Amino acid sequence: MTAMKKTKGDMTRDHLRSCALALLCVHGYAAMTIRMVAEKAGLAEGALYRHYPSKEAMIRELFSEETARVTLAIRDLKAQAADETAFLSSLVVYLCRLYDEKPLTFRLVFLPDPALKEKVHLDDTKPFQEVSVSLEALLKGRERELTPHAARILAAQALGLILYTAQMMDKKHFDPPMMDMSHELIESLMRMVVRRFMPA
Repeated sequence: MTAMKKTKGDMTRDHLRSCALALLCVHGYAAMTIRMVAEKAGLAEGALYRHYPSKEAMIRELFSEETARVTLAIRDLKAQAADETAFLSSLVVYLCRLYDEKPLTFRLVFLPDPALKEKVHLDDTKPFQEVSVSLEALLKGRERELTPHAARILAAQALGLILYTAQMMDKKHFDPPMMDMSHELIESLMRMVVRRFMPA
């Protein structure tokens, strides 16, 4: 079955969300206005309201769409991984590539503006939950008994390492691209988690 063809309205909404994402990451949620999005998209402000009733509705849809895309990608990594170490390695590579190739999406999903979270009430825990669920599935059946929190702690360590590195890159403490550091990041992650959670 072929994918459904996008309508002109769908393409306009895609364009509006793309413009909103760019403005959001530069100006922040509070300073970004519908007028700014309309001007960047080359539309009249009234035309934008035919697609979205409010700034909040547009950002909520944008965040939901991008988060779902990232969550699905993480799920695919788990499906292809032979074990938890392979999953964690592929997760680091995926997140490094996402930061380099789609920095606006990375920032929206993993480092959202606090004002945005407060005003639009976004759930930014889905990627973390997906990593936790994936690790829990991969850790099942091990001979060594694991604590109930093992998968969540592993998820926190993996994402924390990448997100803190991304923040340091944003502050110019590291030179891009992040992919150049993926090998070292994987080694650092393995040093943090293997001794604590993996069998000897």
